[in-house]
Amino acid sequence: MKINRIIAAIAGIVCALSGCDGFNSVDVYTVAVDPYVPANESDLRIGECTISFGEEVSVNGAGAWYKDNNIVINKGGVYKISGSYSGGCIDVTADDPVKLVFENAEISNADGFAVNSGSGKLIISAEGMSSITGCGGSNNNAVYSKGETLIVGSGSLVIDGGIFSGKCINFGRNVSTICEMLHTDDGYMIPGKLLIN
Repeated sequence: MKINRIIAAIAGIVCALSGCDGFNSVDVYTVAVDPYVPANESDLRIGECTISFGEEVSVNGAGAWYKDNNIVINKGGVYKISGSYSGGCIDVTADDPVKLVFENAEISNADGFAVNSGSGKLIISAEGMSSITGCGGSNNNAVYSKGETLIVGSGSLVIDGGIFSGKCINFGRNVSTICEMLHTDDGYMIPGKLLIN
């Protein structure tokens, strides 16, 4: 499309002036995504764990702990996250599916990913109004997911910096989304925004 070529040309000029490199062509996409994938959570095997951020970090339940300013999750299960935190990231080292439920939470990391997952399936759910902000990896994303990523929930979630998923990003039946993404010809996503309602 002609407008995409114009936007790509402008982006190339800005990129050249700002000193970034490694991207030959950049297109801007603003699309509404129709939800189409049901949330199947039958393979989440352990009980719920709550993680609360405030004056202190509180972890109540199995599978997670607070270490070196990060929340480390090493078992599959459901983890409810609330409060505001900007000191590190949520680091998912579990291979089994992990569901992160953000309940009026504000998670940010100015030095890297706010959520860094090595799980085969990462489920992100929003209850209330929450936000995840980060700038990790070469694409400055908020969320990195090695495996499949599933977005569910009835709340509102802003992922500022977008998601880099090693496999696919799917949406639950009752989720409506608006994606504003920047990505290159090779498919990598660079800073963008994912609004989930």
